[in-house]
Amino acid sequence: IPDTLVTIAFAEGQVTGSAGCNRYFGAYTFDAAALSIGQIGATEMWCEGRMEQETQFLRMLGAAQSLALEGDRLTITSAEGTLVFRPATHAALEGTDWTLSGLAEGEAISSTWIDSEITALFQGGKLTGSAGCNRYFADYRLEGESLTLGPIGSTRMACDEERNARETAYLEALAKVARYTIERDALTLLDEAGNVLLMF
Repeated sequence: IPDTLVTIAFAEGQVTGSAGCNRYFGAYTFDAAALSIGQIGATEMWCEGRMEQETQFLRMLGAAQSLALEGDRLTITSAEGTLVFRPATHAALEGTDWTLSGLAEGEAISSTWIDSEITALFQGGKLTGSAGCNRYFADYRLEGESLTLGPIGSTRMACDEERNARETAYLEALAKVARYTIERDALTLLDEAGNVLLMF
């Protein structure tokens, strides 16, 4: 499906990535060309128009039988079909127009239709974007993967109750940000303890 990115990464016996909407994870073993992937877990966001593709991808991955790497082409063959991957590069934090894809609520990552209108742009020490109704702004400082935000200001337009609630939750989470990680085109903002707050 256009504008979805499905990724895979192998490290220390764990396979992780994006299934096009949700992040997934699981254990794997690899011996010669034989690949076996254990039970796959995933976050529980709903993305309109992407879930059938995601379900099919995870089913194929879970049935993996072999893996082959030829040049820059990684092929996973399963009883359900064949998956072919090529190298992907990581997006840059600064200068990228980020769109919200999920917000932590307790143990789950939730998404709503409003999230496609919530944005973040880090540029030259200034964070700007739309919180879904109002524009917001803050200074920021980077040190490695440490991200420190100054006080967050915003315009003061009134919107419908659903937008106002999502905006409040977003800005409250943003105020707790202390770190970030980027994998391919996915930005995750975390608190000081390493808990996920926001995903873009």
